[in-house]
Amino acid sequence: MTDPEYRMIEAVFHPERTTQLARTYIDGVVINTAMTGDLGYETAVLDAEAAHPVARYATEDQARAGHQWWRKHIVGAQTVIELGYPGAIEDEEVRLVRPYPRALEP
Repeated sequence: MTDPEYRMIEAVFHPERTTQLARTYIDGVVINTAMTGDLGYETAVLDAEAAHPVARYATEDQARAGHQWWRKHIVGAQTVIELGYPGAIEDEEVRLVRPYPRALEP
């Protein structure tokens, strides 16, 4: 097993290693920014089908600023570039499926 594969498995089976910084429901999706246990600070867009990591940051301040940027720029967006996993999965453009299930709304 390679290091990227091991880190992906760790992230899936140990979600408690993630610390949420900000979460916003807007325009039928959720913008979630957190300190992840595997890749550091990250913003993801959650739609009706999946969580799509869209940005990674070096510091908490950058992550908080990035969250605000995504709040402004996700409105009306039809697609995002989902970040892959370094060394294992390539980035790809994905179409957003709205709305995020209201029953799961933060």
